[in-house]
Amino acid sequence: MQFTWSKKNKPKQEPRDPDYKRVKNIKVLNTISLCSILAVICLTLWFLYDNMYQALTSSQVLFLANDAAQLEPLNFDLYTKTQKAWKEKTEQPLVTLARDPFLPTTTSTTSTQPVSSQPMTEKQTHTSL
Repeated sequence: MQFTWSKKNKPKQEPRDPDYKRVKNIKVLNTISLCSILAVICLTLWFLYDNMYQALTSSQVLFLANDAAQLEPLNFDLYTKTQKAWKEKTEQPLVTLARDPFLPTTTSTTSTQPVSSQPMTEKQTHTSL
């Protein structure tokens, strides 16, 4: 067994056949054709999914929705009770105020005794204290 460590001792390669240059071109064509075949397969699958599968699922959803769309009967007793309660609530008479808070008062509201226009006598002033 003989090892060649330097460039000088390398064995000479035989001259390549001129047809070998065509092999490089064939490899490139093979990769291009493989990529184009994969692209066509992917586009075909996408087309089938988009047009067939989506259409089938949407028709299935519509079919299931038609089964679920049933009308529920109305409870007319509850409807009339609710309508009467609403009328009672909205048609209640307004509460009238006992007095108008914006009118000025002529009497003092803090006194517990009625105000008289006559002056108080000495007896009244001493008994009130």
